[in-house]
This record gives sequence, structure tokens and C-alpha cells, in this order.
Amino acid sequence: MKLKKFIAIFVGALAIVPMVACNKGAASMSYADYSKAEVGADVVVEGYVQGKQSWWDNKATVYLQDDNGAYFVYELGCTEAQYKNELATGNKIQVKGQKAAYAGEEEINGSAKGAEATWTKLSGTKTYEAKKLSKLADMKTNPNMLVSLDLTVASTPEVDPKRDNIYYDVTDGENVYTFCVETYLTGKTGTLHDTVKGLKIGDKITAEGFAYTYYDPQLHTTKVTKLGTNVFTKSAGVMTHAEFNAAEVGSDCVVEAFVAAKYVYGEQWSNTTLYLQDAEGGYFFYRVPCTKAEYDTIQVGSKLKVTGVKAEWQGEVEIDASKSGAEGTFEVIGTEKFLSKSKDLSSIVGNSAELVKHANEYVYLKGLEIVELKFEKGEGGDITVEVKYTPTEGAAVNYTFFVETDLTPNTTDVYSAVKALKAGDKVNLYGFMYIYGGPQLQITKVEK
Repeated sequence: MKLKKFIAIFVGALAIVPMVACNKGAASMSYADYSKAEVGADVVVEGYVQGKQSWWDNKATVYLQDDNGAYFVYELGCTEAQYKNELATGNKIQVKGQKAAYAGEEEINGSAKGAEATWTKLSGTKTYEAKKLSKLADMKTNPNMLVSLDLTVASTPEVDPKRDNIYYDVTDGENVYTFCVETYLTGKTGTLHDTVKGLKIGDKITAEGFAYTYYDPQLHTTKVTKLGTNVFTKSAGVMTHAEFNAAEVGSDCVVEAFVAAKYVYGEQWSNTTLYLQDAEGGYFFYRVPCTKAEYDTIQVGSKLKVTGVKAEWQGEVEIDASKSGAEGTFEVIGTEKFLSKSKDLSSIVGNSAELVKHANEYVYLKGLEIVELKFEKGEGGDITVEVKYTPTEGAAVNYTFFVETDLTPNTTDVYSAVKALKAGDKVNLYGFMYIYGGPQLQITKVEK
């Protein structure tokens, strides 16, 4: 009787805990074949453990890599002893499971109901150096791999109060992505956390970690090293944003900032208009004299030093470059690039006085309702967009926003997207907070 009971307990334990062996077992797929496999397909892969999230409830999430690619294995069943020993960094394992996808991340779902993954320890150990990538978009072609990038911080880091994850935005001058210090991977304290929490907008860094995906690439950060001088460090004689705001209308201005957007080139007047941004705020650089060749040197993300006269028109404070006898100038400075993260103003969308404080910044507003579209000079011209914001308490607030064809011509995706909107559509809007008697967003992106 005791023997039968012992056997029953032993067999039950085997059903719960994956077997660990040193032989290779069933043939593994190549990384190329794994990549081609459909979501929901059974897969068999092998690789070396390069990182692992914390163990809990007899499960752990593991980052695997081989010589050709990498794998994210979600909630792989294991005992605490196996987690510490067999799944130690560098060890080679084979995993059999079901391919899954979540928010753009392709993974092996270790806890798929009825198709739980199993794994086997294989002989051999190996760790990989982080693969150096030249730009953020390269993360898309190196999913889940341990990578390293040189970037610029684009937002003040924020701590998620629920899990203590730290989120921070970075840019390479072409894209802006959100990276994460995942506490299940790195814990809640230590040098990494102190470094990331201390980052400021404009700091140059090398970020290392696993190329996870959450809609966009999102590095699960394991190491951050600060590099050099903050990109917003001002040259001698250049105004801060606060000094620009304090200056009298009509006074001469000298500003350094990065190009956030540019209007089309005005052939008739040989000029353009630019939105500029630094770490503290935005600037509207109006009617900048330039040749077409000079215009082409102005790239979104480039750093400029500009001169002009502070002006105001219908509440819009700007740097006027068109004043006769005091025409503004610009100079491209260096090769560093910076793109601003859209500032989420959704919490103040119903407060015009607060929105105005973010004049000329690249912003994001959510929870708006389309009231009416009006086409200036017929379809193909500028679009006046009447919107309404209805708070949970209090009266609704109406705004007049704009699709400015000098900024977003009628051949652009945003023009087509706005043109297709109907009264009653619920939208989120991105754009530059121009002022015309009040907030008048110049729309650059629409989300329905």
C-alpha cells in the first residue's frame, strides 16, 4: 500500500514539473523556421539563457538566444531549484511549446492552457555580447536579442506605482520609442534604477537590454551608461526658454533648439516657418528667409541657432524672421539629432488657459469628438476642425483646430485621415499647439 502511494505521488510530481535531461531530444527548428511559423503553431527551439525574470508560482519568463536570433519564452514552468540551477544564465535548453503573439511581441507561451511548454536542459553554455545597433528601427529586425544603442533621452523617466517599472522615452533623431526597466527582470533597486531615475531630457546614453516589443520596440533595459554633454546645453549668449518668455515683444532673440517640424518652402517669398523645441518648451520661427538649397539643409531633428525679433499676433508668441532690416537668421549646429516626444495634455484638455501654457509644443490630446469640418478654398485646402471635449463633470468645451496645408499638405496621410472624419467620431489628436486667440492645434496625426 505504501509503495503504491509513493508511486502515485512520484508520477503526480512528474506531471507538474518539467523533466530535465542532458540529451538533445527532438530536433529543434532553426530560427528562420521559427520566425516563419504561424501564431498558434507548435514549435521546438533551443538556445542559451541570456536573462530571466523573477520566479513565482513555479514559472519564470526566459530570454533565449542562439547564433541567429532570440526567443522570448513566457511563463515557462520550473521549480525554484531548476530556476536557480538549470536555467542559470548561459545554460542551453530546448523548449517545446506554442507560438503566441501579444501586442506585437512574438513569443513561446509557456502557460498556454492545454499546451503548456516543456523544456530540457542540454549540454553546453554560452553568453553573448550585446549586439550594437545603429538606430532604433533596427530593433524590429533583432527581436528579443540582447542589443545596445547610443540614444538621447526624450522624456523625464516615470515610475509605474503599481509595479515600480521605470518608463523613459529615447530618440535617435528619426524615431521616439518608450523603453522600460522591468522590475521582474532587474529588481526594484540598484545602480540601473538610480541611473535611469536620474536621467534628464537631452542626456546622451548607451542603453543595453533585450529588444522586446510592445506595439513598438521597447527595450527591457539591463544597463544604462551616460555619455558626454546634454544636447540642450546652451552656447554663450543664447537664451533659455524662460528668458525668451520673459523678453519684451520687439526685442532681439537668440535661441538654440531642435527642428520639430517645418512648413513647405514658400517659393514666392523664399522663406519657410519652423517649429523648434528644446527641453523646456517650443518656439514658432516665422517666415525664415532662405533659398531652396538652404531650406533643404534644415532637417527635422537638426539643431539650429536662430536669431529674430520676438513678436505676438492673436496670442501667438513667435520669433519673427521677416521684419525688414532685422531679418532672422539660422545656422545648423553639429550633427546631433533630437525628436521630441508628444506631451500628453489629456488631463488639461478642457482648460484653455492651461493649454496655452504649452504654446508651440508637440502635444497629444485624447477623448475629443468631431463636431464639424470646414474646407478653406474647397477640398484640398486647409481644414478647420471643430471639436468638442466633454468632461465627466461640468460643461462641454469646444475648440477650433486646424489642418495647415503648409505644414501637412493635402497629399499627406493626416490630411486624408482628417478629411474622412465625420461628425460624432471620437478621436485622439497629435500636433503643435499654435495659438490664435486661444488653443488652435495644428494637427499632424489622428487616432480614431
